[in-house]
Amino acid sequence: MLVLAVHLIVSDPPAAAPADDQPQEVLVTGRRFDRTRGIVIRNLVTRQLQCRITKTSGDARIDEGVCSVGKACFGHKGGQDAFTQCVADGRRRFLKTFVASEPTAQN
Repeated sequence: MLVLAVHLIVSDPPAAAPADDQPQEVLVTGRRFDRTRGIVIRNLVTRQLQCRITKTSGDARIDEGVCSVGKACFGHKGGQDAFTQCVADGRRRFLKTFVASEPTAQN
């Protein structure tokens, strides 16, 4: 397989808000998201992005979220700062969706 680039999904985790501003579930899920690592590559033949988790969160939904954010930010114009901001924004969106989909969050 021909690979154009390998981009490790690593970013400095955004500073967590104080515990009283966010439910504990958001903080725990955010930490798990931040600890998850993956590699995004672009296949030169198919031009498709592929993601491989190298350090799992232990939850397939979180791993999938990390890959989704990594793919969305892959090749983001503006350098490392723009990539880091893209990941932080994607993380925020993922956490809102993830927590809202939890059965306990719907009560």
